[in-house]
Amino acid sequence: VCTREAPAGEQPVLTIEFTPPAPFEPTLQTPRLVEGGLELRYLLEPGHAYELRAMDALGAAPAVLTNHTVKFTGFEAQFTEPLLTVQRLYQLVITGDVD
Repeated sequence: VCTREAPAGEQPVLTIEFTPPAPFEPTLQTPRLVEGGLELRYLLEPGHAYELRAMDALGAAPAVLTNHTVKFTGFEAQFTEPLLTVQRLYQLVITGDVD
């Protein structure tokens, strides 16, 4: 018997379950001191544009330290800046999607 000819209630049912992956949240790894500087490392996944930002205080306007556009392959990036006498807050943000 073909499936289209099967009596009602006996026809096969196709069920597809899909769980979308959790959204990627960029994260800075623990900073390291290197020869008079501060090294920041972070993972970048493809399909996004990123900015690494720094602020001298909460609520201050952020300065963009570097940006990345990652189209095909993710990678670990690093940024090193000289040690400063002031404390800084660092932020890695996704600024857009890349086709």
